[in-house]
Amino acid sequence: MEHERKKITLFIGSLTGGGAERVTCNLANYLYQKDYIVNLITMSDVKDNYELNKNINRIYLINKKERKNKIHDTILRYKNLKKYILNNNDIDCYIVMLPITIFLLISLKKYIHGKVIISERNNPSTYKLYEKLIMKYASKRCDGLVVQTKEIGKWYPNKNQIVIPNAINKDITFSLRNEKLIEDKIVAVGRLDKQKNYKMLLDAFYKFSLKYPNYKLEIYGKGPQEEMLKEIVNKYNLNDKVFFMGYVKNIDSKISNAKAFVMTSDYEGMPNSLIEAMCMGIPCITTDFYGGGAKELIINNENGILISKNDVESLVKGLEKIVNDNNFANLIGKNAKKIRENLSYNVIYNKWENYIDQIIKNKKIK
Repeated sequence: MEHERKKITLFIGSLTGGGAERVTCNLANYLYQKDYIVNLITMSDVKDNYELNKNINRIYLINKKERKNKIHDTILRYKNLKKYILNNNDIDCYIVMLPITIFLLISLKKYIHGKVIISERNNPSTYKLYEKLIMKYASKRCDGLVVQTKEIGKWYPNKNQIVIPNAINKDITFSLRNEKLIEDKIVAVGRLDKQKNYKMLLDAFYKFSLKYPNYKLEIYGKGPQEEMLKEIVNKYNLNDKVFFMGYVKNIDSKISNAKAFVMTSDYEGMPNSLIEAMCMGIPCITTDFYGGGAKELIINNENGILISKNDVESLVKGLEKIVNDNNFANLIGKNAKKIRENLSYNVIYNKWENYIDQIIKNKKIK
């Protein structure tokens, strides 16, 4: 007799850029390959940046033609989500990410027959008050909670929680880095907003470039602080050394031969860009940002360099150490690659599958 396939619905704002969006897409694809029936709901029909298996049922709560204003659109999304829930009372488990979508689903939980797993993808200490209240409320009403680090898990009272870090992008190419072709450049990857603290990076690079004028800095990403950051570059007269590269595909091929990768964030969940740089063997320097992800990934001076938030001088010293000591740079790069095994695509999404199965079966998480 053929086994009964479990039915899973994932819900997120969109599948445009972003770590939570990529995790959602990857999880959907993985579960489908494992013979689950998978539906994926997004708030609207914005074009996807991530490739979803064509056999996964894709649902939009609102389309472009239906949009009028924020209040109208929110009400319509709520009605359409409720309609979906009522018409699909055989869903075994809902998985939802990010505060607004989490709140929307949790507000309809009384109509849901299956289980609800929420996933925190950022550092809640940085949220606005209403977002904190949403997530605290949701964590009490959900059946399961996935967090990226132990530090983030302390924020929530839900005892049925589990720590599952981000997986390595299975499509990333690890063979690109060639020690003989290392370039005199520093790279950073991430959205150009306040959270990433690129001002710290530019302040440090300015001091670093006074001693090492041949080096350039490439920053990959787009965001609201781009013009402000370009003004800082202009102030430091670094226009011929600092380059804003925008959003690019196949970024591994662009950064793999960099001398160092730098992350200066004030807070993060478990950053994909840092994980992938480590997997490529690029010597990495990162702040010990709020959220705990950095210290769960980096052992200082063994597989990377860990510095305090906003510590410009330590960043300059870290860059100088990597530039001046090839043996050290090669060692931390080599050791960084070891996370490939623990954070492989199959290992991480198998943890997700096992956790989902436990929640569906009402098992307590140890």
